[in-house]
Amino acid sequence: WFATDKGASRFDGKNFKNYTLLDGITDNNILNFFEDKRKRLWLLTFNGSSCYIKNDSVFNATNDPLLKKIPGKSFTRVMCDGPDSSVYISYNQGSIVHVGRDTANVLPMPPYWVSALIYTSPYLITLGEQGTIRYRNDTLVSKQLAPGQNTSFIYGDRILTTDKKGIEFRRNNNILYRCNNDTLSFFNVIRLYADKEDNIFCCTHTGLYFIDNKTKEKTCILPDIPTTGVYQDIYDNYWVSTLNDGVFYFNKEFNNI
Repeated sequence: WFATDKGASRFDGKNFKNYTLLDGITDNNILNFFEDKRKRLWLLTFNGSSCYIKNDSVFNATNDPLLKKIPGKSFTRVMCDGPDSSVYISYNQGSIVHVGRDTANVLPMPPYWVSALIYTSPYLITLGEQGTIRYRNDTLVSKQLAPGQNTSFIYGDRILTTDKKGIEFRRNNNILYRCNNDTLSFFNVIRLYADKEDNIFCCTHTGLYFIDNKTKEKTCILPDIPTTGVYQDIYDNYWVSTLNDGVFYFNKEFNNI
């Protein structure tokens, strides 16, 4: 799946299928995707309106009454699974909505943005601009402030964070790797990604950087090309999206682009 400013696009290995407003999605400017436990592929939209794709069908507020109850705001930033097949949706200005099977509840939230969400029963944990917040049963129970700008990305039990000094890689609150480097600071990093072997990809405004998990060596793979995302597919190959230079496809040995 590819998120673009002209809609969503799915590539099956041979052909592309595109989804736009004409197909029922609620915004052509798609920022990301999230697939929940019920196999609904949610489109994270710039205008904040909710829609998802399931079994090749598009669902929006006209054919799913639940979506009418979600008070979307620009823009949809991140999502995560919650208890009992529910989902949490976070928006750019700090709002978080807990969407159940037929309900949509707005959580109390300080007015700053959240970059990552994770549900570990019984807590919803948010990581954001000013620190960590914990909720239990949708009620705020604790705040841990962390001054300074930072953005976090969650992949299972792994958390990648970029701040003013560089990047940090944690698993279960244990720091596995820390690199202080201006190139990898909050001001230059667009997205961080960890693959199946815990290798780190740093998508930045100045290129794509690869950090080997074993040697800790940092290599610039796509110099001077602003990169926006990395995804490792089921064959262990890599797809890299860029700001203005299309999509790159790497084999797992990095010897063929």
